Amino acid sequence: ITSLYLAIKLNEQKIIKISSFVHLSRGLVNESQIIAMERSLLCNSDWLMNPPTPQIISSFYFFLLKPSVFSSITTDILYYEFSTYLIELSVKYPSFIGLPAYAVAIASIYASV
Repeated sequence: ITSLYLAIKLNEQKIIKISSFVHLSRGLVNESQIIAMERSLLCNSDWLMNPPTPQIISSFYFFLLKPSVFSSITTDILYYEFSTYLIELSVKYPSFIGLPAYAVAIASIYASV
């Protein structure tokens, strides 16, 4: 129940009350148990619930570079799309697995520009 609650809390826009999950469990757990288990899940995962992906990092870098590097919006979009394509390709190659997200993002930006 707590995992479902946490997944919905992280990925959905709508706020769902804990009491709804207590009702969903048909009274097998109460609110304090869900809160305690949520804290345990977060602490045991070192709070790494939504680590930044290479795509997110790449989009931030392009946002920061936009005014000073690119001459037009079309050029910016082409570089960004090619960078995203390279990031998607990196998933297929074992040598990229285990690299930090920022390393894959910077390499894709460097290769695309």
